[in-house]
Amino acid sequence: MVDGILIARREHINAEAFVQVRDDVATVRGNFFNGCSRYSGPVADIEIPVPPELQLEIEVLMTQAPRAAWKLPKSMELEAFCTECFNEAAEDDSWFKMFLPE
Repeated sequence: MVDGILIARREHINAEAFVQVRDDVATVRGNFFNGCSRYSGPVADIEIPVPPELQLEIEVLMTQAPRAAWKLPKSMELEAFCTECFNEAAEDDSWFKMFLPE
């Protein structure tokens, strides 16, 4: 069970990464697959405070889809915040570079 809310997801071949928010702080965590099995991947050693203007939007996403908020449409501002999180994760751990646009 993931603690917090997953607000964005990116995938690459047999791996995925999520922006996870807990207590108004975001990080990025990964998973990878081997056949039908899912394994926990790295968690970026980053803590990005969620701007106050995005906190309400994230709360709404959580109430609409607590386990799949990442599937819901987001504002341009929240999408940009998620992109920033993925970028910082890639700077912290090269494993996350596969989730950046080429």
